[in-house]
Amino acid sequence: MNKKILYILSNKFSNVDKLLILVNSSYLNIAVDGGLTLAKKYGFQDKISFAIGDFDTCKTPEKIIENKRIIRFPSEKDDADAILAYKYAVSKDKDQLSNLFRKNKINLSPKSLTNFAIDKTFEHHFFSVSGKREDHFISLLFFFINEIKSRKIDALNIIFHNDVETIYILDSGKYTIKGEQNSTFSFFPLDDLFDISFTGSKYTFHDKIYKYESSGLSNIFTKDISTISFKGGLAILSIMDKSPNLIDIVKE
Repeated sequence: MNKKILYILSNKFSNVDKLLILVNSSYLNIAVDGGLTLAKKYGFQDKISFAIGDFDTCKTPEKIIENKRIIRFPSEKDDADAILAYKYAVSKDKDQLSNLFRKNKINLSPKSLTNFAIDKTFEHHFFSVSGKREDHFISLLFFFINEIKSRKIDALNIIFHNDVETIYILDSGKYTIKGEQNSTFSFFPLDDLFDISFTGSKYTFHDKIYKYESSGLSNIFTKDISTISFKGGLAILSIMDKSPNLIDIVKE
């Protein structure tokens, strides 16, 4: 099983069990601005690796964790807080950090806070992505679509969570999903796709579908083991599952 990095966002949610399972199973727990307030609320601030953001939501992070675990950016910057958190976590050397700090107008020495030895096998989990500012989630989607298209990260290693959904960006290939019988899912192509095959689902697609096709909304897994396969580019898969347990999905 791949190691996980959890990015705790400040959006409201009710599935606390899911959050705590993620916290207790992650290699790093990163509080993104107001995510630090949630860490304090649910009593796991000591498990926070670092907190990052402009802290316009969590005004006094130093009252929750020590300053050495706080990376503060100005409110006027190039990247959203969650994207900054990801870039900071995966920075490989001081030159990358210096570029990140300079682009986002922060006067901070690139010290060894990022010595986490993160590689492409790590999963990056973002919880919870739904809230008052859905534009923040859209920016995350666009950022990682470009990262996946440029082969900087494996598609299945980016996972978005909210109370009732787990959302993936998939690239061409065959995927097996286990244990989701009767769960609702949606599948949306981001490119023109072909050689499409669904097994263990109520509805199927034609052999070819065009990008931005909307008819993949609200399908249902009908078997305990289902598969999705396609070629041609990327797609978004959203699976509705209120269970706190993580979804079992693998690429063959």
